Amino acid sequence: MLRHTSCVECQHVSSSRQEQFICLYVPLTKPKELLYQDQVSNENPNNVNNIPESNDSELVDEDIIEPGTDLSSLIQTHFTQIEHVASSTKCESCGKLTVQARTLKLQQLSSHVLICLNVFRYSRVNQTCSKIMHRVHVPERLSVTVSSSNTETYSYNDMSTANDSAKSKFTSRTYSLQAMILHSGLSVSCGHYTCVAKVGMQWILFDDDNADYTTLEDIYSQPLSTPYLLLYSRT
Repeated sequence: MLRHTSCVECQHVSSSRQEQFICLYVPLTKPKELLYQDQVSNENPNNVNNIPESNDSELVDEDIIEPGTDLSSLIQTHFTQIEHVASSTKCESCGKLTVQARTLKLQQLSSHVLICLNVFRYSRVNQTCSKIMHRVHVPERLSVTVSSSNTETYSYNDMSTANDSAKSKFTSRTYSLQAMILHSGLSVSCGHYTCVAKVGMQWILFDDDNADYTTLEDIYSQPLSTPYLLLYSRT
C-alpha cells in the first residue's frame, strides 16, 4: 500500500511511502471529501481555514453508508477519497502555508486477502460502543484494481478518462470469497461469532462445535448476523 501526501496548491509530493498490511480495513462511512466540498465550494479551496483541523469528529448516522452498499464500491471509495489535513508548516516547494492532500493506493495484493468491515463504532461523547447494522453486499467474486506505478497519482476514478498508457499501469485482479467470520448481535459487548467457509462447492457453517451445510442466501437472510472478517483468494 502506498500513502501519498502532496500540496493542494502546487501538487508537490512531500511524502510517498510504502506501508505493509495484513488485513485491509474498510470503513462503513461515506467519503469525507464530499463533506469538505460543501464547506469550500464557494470559497478558496486552498484556504487552510476552510478545512476542518481533524477528521476524527464524532461519527453520526448521516456519515454511514446506505444499506446494501456493495463491497467493491466501499473499497473503491476508500482508495479514492482524499484526506485534507491543515499543515502547520509551509510547503517546501511553493513556500505557502497550505493544505496537504493524503491518498492511499493499492500496489500489490497477495494470493489471499483479509478484509475487515469496521462494523463497530465508539462514541467519545457517550463513551459507548455500538454496531452499524447496515448490511453490506458481499459478492462471491470481487474485482480489485491495483497500480504498478510508484509515482503516478491515478486512482479508480481516473480509469474512465485515462489514456492507454495510464491504463496500462493498472491491473485488475479477481478474487473469490472463501470464508467469513460473522457477528450476530446488536453491539460489540454482546452477541455470538460464527464462521462460514467454502469447502469444494459447498458452504459450511461452523457454530461452536456444530458444522452444517448452508448457503450464502441463508446466511444473509439472518437479520442480526453481520459479515465482519472476509477471506478472499485469487482465482
